[in-house]
Amino acid sequence: MSKWSAGPGRFSYRERTMERTLFSVEPDAPGWQVSLCGKPLEHFQLKIAALRAATTFARIRHHATGEPTGVHMRMLCGDLVMVDRHG
Repeated sequence: MSKWSAGPGRFSYRERTMERTLFSVEPDAPGWQVSLCGKPLEHFQLKIAALRAATTFARIRHHATGEPTGVHMRMLCGDLVMVDRHG
C-alpha cells in the first residue's frame, strides 16, 4: 500500500501517527534542567545552553531511531512552549 493516495482530483499524504518524544527544559533554581519523560538528564546555569543541549539530544535521537522528537520549554510563568521539532 502506497503512502500516497489519490482523491478526486488531488493527492494526499497519509502519515503514520507516532507519538513525539519530547525533551523538556524547565527552570530549576539556580538554572535550567533538561529532562526526558520526567527523568533529569543535565542541569545548566544558562537557559540558552539548556536549549542547545536539548535540541542536540532531540536531533541525535531522531537520527538514531527515525522517530519524531522535539523540545518543549516550561516558561517561568508555567506555560509550555514547543521550541524545536525533528521528524
